[in-house]
Amino acid sequence: RSLHIGSRGRAVRLLESTLVAHHFALLHADSYFGADTLEAVYALQKLSGLSRSGRMSAAAWLALGRSTPPRPRLRGSYIEVDKTKQVLYVVRNSEVTLIVPVSTGATGNTPIGIFHVYSKVPGGAVMYYSNYFTGAFAIHGYVDVPPYPASHGCVRVPMWIATHLYGLIPMGMRVYIHY
Repeated sequence: RSLHIGSRGRAVRLLESTLVAHHFALLHADSYFGADTLEAVYALQKLSGLSRSGRMSAAAWLALGRSTPPRPRLRGSYIEVDKTKQVLYVVRNSEVTLIVPVSTGATGNTPIGIFHVYSKVPGGAVMYYSNYFTGAFAIHGYVDVPPYPASHGCVRVPMWIATHLYGLIPMGMRVYIHY
């Protein structure tokens, strides 16, 4: 059955439980298709090569049923950002443990390469819970995280996951950004 923002009930609960089981970030599995569920569906659609509609169509349900955690490109524990798919992976012991939708630089200016978190700034109004990895570029919460590149170059994450990510990213952690 098709689900979308505002949907409620058992089907949404099943969707949310399955998203969590497949490591997609979700704030609540509360049977309500809210902003966090929308963002998780975007991440699923991005990884599956589907249009980024935010709706759970038959194709999206099929993709979720076939979903397996992505394979990280590096070994160890680090943060990986895929600019092509517009997702961030939290990688622990060479396994993806969390998949977060992101929005990188609108002009493609989010740098690629391997960096290390050199500064962490909690709070903030615009750049919420920032993890700086090179120059003025950071992974941070932002009020608008569309399913396509839209930032000034930083890696935007939804506000509802920003504090959790901030706690998962220690000073010095590797950040690998690629296409």
